[in-house]
Amino acid sequence: EVRRAGERARELTLQLLAFARRQVVVPRVFDVPSQLHVVQRFLERVVGEDVALRVVADEHTGAVRMDPAQFEQLLLNLAVNARDAMPGGGNLTIRTTHVTLADDVAQSFGLETTDCVQVEVEDTGTGMSPDIAQRVFEPFFTTKELGHGTGLGLATAYGVVRQSGGHIAVRSSPGQGTTFTVHLPRVDESIVPTAIPAPHDAVGGSETILLVEDDDGVRTFAE
Repeated sequence: EVRRAGERARELTLQLLAFARRQVVVPRVFDVPSQLHVVQRFLERVVGEDVALRVVADEHTGAVRMDPAQFEQLLLNLAVNARDAMPGGGNLTIRTTHVTLADDVAQSFGLETTDCVQVEVEDTGTGMSPDIAQRVFEPFFTTKELGHGTGLGLATAYGVVRQSGGHIAVRSSPGQGTTFTVHLPRVDESIVPTAIPAPHDAVGGSETILLVEDDDGVRTFAE
């Protein structure tokens, strides 16, 4: 329970920071299909056993420049939204591909390029009415009952995409599921591999640990 509470606090804090654009962002160039496969196992745990997750990643999708942690957060928020729309289980499909948009379409999306990576997140859930679909990216808007949603998940996804120079849209109908489509500017720069620290032997026995906690009960428990 402590771990769960900590994770909930962490997720909410990240969402608030991303929404306020105060999150520390470290953009780098990465291959989208490769990064998607890295987080696939995590997404499978998040959506649970009742939801069948299918990933269709075209190897020619290409690369984007953004913070990999924000890309993971984007997928996580969309996957959680899809999971909650399928309380009885269903199918969740994530597709990536390389697309070239028409000039007028790219301009209407607010994109600076027509060369894009397209990410689609499609579920077979309950779907949404047009009125709700128009408001899904509003901060604190949620259709979930009290205590089961902050209303920041999709607003955060929107903020992450826009901060990366991209565009996100939703297509949905009641009883027909929902599809979120993300367009991110595609880049041709070389991918810099992430440095992995060399393993070393564990040391210990003489450290001093400083525990700072203003709540007496939490501090006593943690100590």
